[in-house]
Amino acid sequence: MRVQLRHRRRHGERGAVAILTAVMSVMLVAVAAFAVDFGMAYSQRQALYTGVDAAATSVVQAFKKSIITTPRTCSALKTFDDGLASGNTAKSSTIALTSLNTNSPYGQSISASDITVSTQCVGSGSGVMQVNVAVKRTISTNLGRIIGVNSLDVNRNATADLGVANQVTGLRPVGVCTYQAQQIVTDAEADKAAGNAYRAEIIGLTKIWSGNKTCDGAGGSGNWGWLDLGQGNGANALGDAIASGAPTTLALTVNPSPSPASVQLGGNPGNKGNSANIHNGFTVAMDKTVVLPVYNTYADNGSNATYTVIGFLSVKICGYDNIHGACYDSTQPTGTNDIQVRFASYSPVGQLSDLCGIGLACANDTYVTRLVK
Repeated sequence: MRVQLRHRRRHGERGAVAILTAVMSVMLVAVAAFAVDFGMAYSQRQALYTGVDAAATSVVQAFKKSIITTPRTCSALKTFDDGLASGNTAKSSTIALTSLNTNSPYGQSISASDITVSTQCVGSGSGVMQVNVAVKRTISTNLGRIIGVNSLDVNRNATADLGVANQVTGLRPVGVCTYQAQQIVTDAEADKAAGNAYRAEIIGLTKIWSGNKTCDGAGGSGNWGWLDLGQGNGANALGDAIASGAPTTLALTVNPSPSPASVQLGGNPGNKGNSANIHNGFTVAMDKTVVLPVYNTYADNGSNATYTVIGFLSVKICGYDNIHGACYDSTQPTGTNDIQVRFASYSPVGQLSDLCGIGLACANDTYVTRLVK
């Protein structure tokens, strides 16, 4: 026997379900609104990471260029916040804004009111310039308006430091005359301003510079620009140092005065340029960016020669003698003992010191920038 049970719907139950459905619909719309709008805000904040980091780095790089041209202490540099860009009077905030809009998320325009740029001198010696770039943007919501949320804040900040290096590692034992280095830097600035790639330049390892602006001559008898960076005087050790960098770390506080500050390096006597070890070293270093010491004077001869190093030049090695790399320019051919290079930067590889003030005698023009956060 089959028994059929019947349920009698109570009056008004159908309306309760409708109300519940309406409430749940509003909640689902709210959740969707938060998902869409907060997701967009999160994406924009993540995209700002690159832009703000680049902005902070651009400002300290501009400060660096300024103090290389006109040395100033950190406090003076903080006060003198003009002339940071070549050929105009751009301030740090303008530089930061330009960099931000170059890297802005989704092609959006960031206004000057969205950013704050602050500078301070930090460290025990007040020798490190610290730049903070903060961005605070308000973005309009779409679905969020349904629940009364019309806008969301998207914030991001980054900090970069500019200071003086207290040591340099990985140097190649090849001395560059100061006039030669200055010309390479000048040419590179002209290439950058014209929107061109850095040109190929020739560094000649001949008899050591005798004081003329052509950086050659009969001075420094027994030396051809090879330096002793602790690797020893043999051609084999010299070739290894050219290939991989000198095995020792060079401290940059040897001679803090008189100005310009300098580091004394010993010479590596003899013309070893034709050695197979030297050629092998340059073969390994080809198409790599290396750091070369820049000197302005020398003293004595042979193994007693000392070079007064005042800075460091970063270059890409493109050729040596008859060895050519991928970046080699045949219109600037290399002769015997010639190195063909392309400019990278005039800055060292090393640790930043907070003990030696920017623009002071111990600076050596060896300025370092770093992104802190």
